[in-house]
Amino acid sequence: MRKFALMTLFSVLAAGTSSMAMAADSQPAAQSQQQAQHAPISDDMLGQFFDAQQSVQTISQRAIKKLGQTKDKDAAENIRQKANEEMVNAVKDTGLSVKDFNGIARALQSDEKLRKRLSSIQQNS
Repeated sequence: MRKFALMTLFSVLAAGTSSMAMAADSQPAAQSQQQAQHAPISDDMLGQFFDAQQSVQTISQRAIKKLGQTKDKDAAENIRQKANEEMVNAVKDTGLSVKDFNGIARALQSDEKLRKRLSSIQQNS
């Protein structure tokens, strides 16, 4: 249940970002994603990502706990929406856009050098 709820929260964050990006961006999505994959990620951006990730994780854990305590579908939806808004704000507060945050998260899945750089930043925090 916990993993499902966490995945749901991240999906909501990603979906919310996608709809905002689609409304704001006139480029085709495939071209936009291809460009994001090739954009260099600075150490400053990785530091911002690390800070945002910590906040998003805290918000997610709090929301998961609340979701586990409610059986009301409307209350659960409100918890998800509030958590999504908090996660978006937490990311933006670090100076990253949600699009950049999600792009870095995707890049970390396949780029070992990037993961090592993030690990180094985490150790120095």
